[in-house]
Amino acid sequence: MRNVCVAAIFLLTITAHSSADAFTWTSGATEGHAQQRAVSAARPILNHGGEIVEHPAGCPRTLFCGCGASEHVFGHPVRSLYLVSNWYQFPRTAPAPGMAVLFGAQHVAIIEEYHGDGTATLYDANSGGGLTRVHRVKIAGLVVVDPHGEKAHAAVEHTERNYRTAQNKPQSDYLGF
Repeated sequence: MRNVCVAAIFLLTITAHSSADAFTWTSGATEGHAQQRAVSAARPILNHGGEIVEHPAGCPRTLFCGCGASEHVFGHPVRSLYLVSNWYQFPRTAPAPGMAVLFGAQHVAIIEEYHGDGTATLYDANSGGGLTRVHRVKIAGLVVVDPHGEKAHAAVEHTERNYRTAQNKPQSDYLGF
């Protein structure tokens, strides 16, 4: 019985300790291997660097990178741009402040400053751990689009009109009846 109690206390201690710590991977400076290190729960959840900024106004608490990017560019959330795939309608361009960077079909962020070495300082809503950061990221090889200008405005209007039309259709129209 004593061994069972000791084992239970040990397991509870490990569980409580691991839930109080967050973990992040960093590269070892001397060994060149990735090493795991514990980060105090009092610090940010993930060690991405940069500045953690306020959650974008009017955006949901999860899956909000498209909402945050549209709020940052247009001054308000654009519902049709919550999906990253809808950002591909904008014309492609070179990296510059105010342009959007697309990370495949999963993530979008807005360039605050381009450094000319393949990196940029990004406004990055939902950059990890449900936080919004302004941080420097390598963007070389990623798609950059211009959400500004006449063509971009027409694309947003077209997407918003399609979104509103789809929201107003009766359910039977979706099923083909």
